[in-house]
Amino acid sequence: MKALLVLMGMEIGGAETHVLELSAALKSRGVEVLIASNGGIYTNELEKMGIKHYNLPLHNKKIGNMIKSYFGLKKIIKTEKPDVVHGHARIPSFILGLLNKTMGFNFVTTAHWVFDTSGILKYVTNWGYRTVAVSEDIKTYLIDNYNVPSQDITVTINGINTEKFAPGQDKKAIIAELGLKEDTIKIVYISRLDESRSLVAKHLLDVADDIKEKHNVEIIIVGGGDDMNNIEAITYEVNKKAENKFVFLTGARTDIDRFVALADVFIGVSRSALEAMSGAVPVIVAGNEGYIGIFDEDKLDDCISTNFCCRGMEASSPQRLLKDVLSVLEMNDEEKSRIGTYGRNIILKHYSVDKMAEDNLMVYNDIISHGNKGVDIVLSGYYGHNNNGDEALLGAILEEISKKRKGTRFTVLSKRPKLTSKQHGVKSVNRFNIFKVYSAIKNCRLLLSGGGSLIQDATSTKSLFYYTHVIKLALSKKKKVFVYANGIGPVNKEYNQKIASKVLNEVDYITLRDDKSVEVLENIGVTQPEIEVTADPAVSVSPVNLERVIEIFEKEKIVPNEYFAVSMRQWEDTDVTWQISRICDYVSHKYGLTAVFIPMQNPDDMEISQKCISRMEKEGYVLKGEYDYRDIMGICANSKFVLSMRLHALMYGANSGIPVIGLGYDPKVEAYLRYMQHSFMTDINNLSYDSVVKMVDEIMENYEDISAKLKDRGAFMREKAKRNPEIACELLGGTDENIRS
Repeated sequence: MKALLVLMGMEIGGAETHVLELSAALKSRGVEVLIASNGGIYTNELEKMGIKHYNLPLHNKKIGNMIKSYFGLKKIIKTEKPDVVHGHARIPSFILGLLNKTMGFNFVTTAHWVFDTSGILKYVTNWGYRTVAVSEDIKTYLIDNYNVPSQDITVTINGINTEKFAPGQDKKAIIAELGLKEDTIKIVYISRLDESRSLVAKHLLDVADDIKEKHNVEIIIVGGGDDMNNIEAITYEVNKKAENKFVFLTGARTDIDRFVALADVFIGVSRSALEAMSGAVPVIVAGNEGYIGIFDEDKLDDCISTNFCCRGMEASSPQRLLKDVLSVLEMNDEEKSRIGTYGRNIILKHYSVDKMAEDNLMVYNDIISHGNKGVDIVLSGYYGHNNNGDEALLGAILEEISKKRKGTRFTVLSKRPKLTSKQHGVKSVNRFNIFKVYSAIKNCRLLLSGGGSLIQDATSTKSLFYYTHVIKLALSKKKKVFVYANGIGPVNKEYNQKIASKVLNEVDYITLRDDKSVEVLENIGVTQPEIEVTADPAVSVSPVNLERVIEIFEKEKIVPNEYFAVSMRQWEDTDVTWQISRICDYVSHKYGLTAVFIPMQNPDDMEISQKCISRMEKEGYVLKGEYDYRDIMGICANSKFVLSMRLHALMYGANSGIPVIGLGYDPKVEAYLRYMQHSFMTDINNLSYDSVVKMVDEIMENYEDISAKLKDRGAFMREKAKRNPEIACELLGGTDENIRS
């Protein structure tokens, strides 16, 4: 493998050191590494390692430099033909993004930091086809600000060379070089001394006299940058006042390991802090972004969540720094050794350079395997319509297949692709953009059509036409097609039956979520593909717990002791709101339960829900907020029973052993309840108050038995649902387990 790594420069800095260590680790694994940058102090290190460096003015946004870099990189890529091109900063990645439009190389980027996204700046950042983030908070930033799908982001670490940065290294040479005293306590601060990075260095200089008064110390500040003149002036005054030089400035250095070995106390952030931890030195984590303090077990979560950069933490101040420095200096040797050893153990366990290299190699292999545009699976379904049930289907499909075949890449056809991408962490394209749909299917290996009721003409013929045409497009491109856990029908029109039969007879496999769908396929003449009855994918999803339900109810100002869930939808010209309101009043009056209405598709179901409540005598509630499908599952799973027209509200309850009453507006409701072996349902077009309250009474009188039967059937359904992802993986070549064996 040959990899070209492109960054602004090779001067001292966290990203630069990251690239230096990554390059060495990749080279040791047989990768031919090339570097392009504006050069700097670390180019000597690259030369020693035998890594070729191309010098290009990638260090700023000057138009002339960017043009020169554009053509320079183009020539390098044409000549060297790297397998992967890896950008490591905004300017290099922007230029690479422009080049990639015509050159089509395998393009990876790493996000080391967060950028200003105001105005036009948002559009001069390119995150490639795979992105490496150096912390979870940067991953979140990429998703929130740039809509990068989470499946395209790999979180790595700032890998540390734990042999180079280790306790017990010799420090006599550096003491002699700087003219330090043997018997002083050494406080070491390391950072780039640009104005945007030098705040804590100034804080340390502010309190240097106070530290000196109490302890025999020498302070060594390592780094260089555009604020160096100010730092030098302040240092001069501090030393002059003390009438003794005890603060030393070294300028930019590459031998950071020697300064870590020198330190009795270390102050800094990011990579420098990690290197000091690797050297088993007590570390105070502080920087321009915020202040965390003395690193120990109680600071671990904050450090990991901010990648040791303190983003979002309380601001640093001279007083806080002084307090922590004195606290460390006043510790006994045993306590200093304990926190130093704890820090090194964290590095050994979580921050080794080996892990960083393996993370990046995994990304390289992934993009080489799939290419820039290639995906394994395209999903076609009723996605992006704010329908809670269909979003549950999508979430379940993605989750279950990914469990069985790690690294599977998806593209979802959606009405709202940005929303789908953000909610589910996958690439998504507009389902009505024929060019994007064509491109997605052309570059996939397998089309999944489903789940849900896609092949039917009960709602409209348009739906059937759309989904069959997507399947036909995939078949025309010789792609495998899997009709995934569908509910089929009704297909009433003869012409529609012919279309559905012709298309479905050409697919590779069909799984169905109920027995009734088998009858529909037989009736319209589908006989060619293998057909298997499994279960709806949503049954495999775990609902949120009761604590989360209580949290939602508090937010919605819902205060029932016990409640039953109601889910309604508008259906043709049928108005059943009077009957539903009377049924809810009956349940509230007789059993003390409060009606909580759940709009499964927002805002479509809101009006009818509010209309029902307005006609009730007892108090009822409707969920007004937007909630994840797991939240709605949790609300149904913690209710006393569910009364619903919406199919997936019935599934959410029954799958958890909660009795349900189906209000059938579509054959799929009856088909599901029949498959669940549950008989409590009625036709919405002939809704009878007396028949429904009779069902309620029967459920309440025989609650434990009904609940137990539903739990058993739910377990059966979950087992059946496992076949869906197994078949999808088989069509792709096997699950991880099959591949390994």
